[in-house]
Amino acid sequence: MPIATRGEYWFVKQSKVHGRGLFARTDIPKGATIIEYTGKRMPPDALPDIDEDDPDAHHTVIFTLEDGWLLDAAQGGNAAQFANHSCHPNCETFEENGRIFIRALRKISKGTELVYDYHLHLSGRFKKRWLVDYACYCAARNCRRILLNRKIPSKYIHLI
Repeated sequence: MPIATRGEYWFVKQSKVHGRGLFARTDIPKGATIIEYTGKRMPPDALPDIDEDDPDAHHTVIFTLEDGWLLDAAQGGNAAQFANHSCHPNCETFEENGRIFIRALRKISKGTELVYDYHLHLSGRFKKRWLVDYACYCAARNCRRILLNRKIPSKYIHLI
């Protein structure tokens, strides 16, 4: 099934951050729910083993729900999967009744890219290659330089 390319508050186009992105079709008020993040709902044990060293292995399109189940936008997802990461987001995700939504953290002007902080979690010890595989391109003044929700170990700081 094709993915819709526009909704009440958003449309999809090429992004300067990464690939395609979601953009404000109109001014969006603070607190407005913009889009539901959809995908295949599955139990945690149904997910095939994901190689955390492979940045193309769906890491940025899978949400873990409060009940432990997973939501995989790579399977049956909608345009919400095109919302890019930013270390200075104008949106956030929230869960309500087992569903994920993206909402505005502040008033967003028409034409602005809609971004949220992925807070990406990977298990195990920090790996040097993650600096490249999960590099952040948001260009925010407070950019962490990585999509992960963890600090970069001091021994790697000089590499970024």
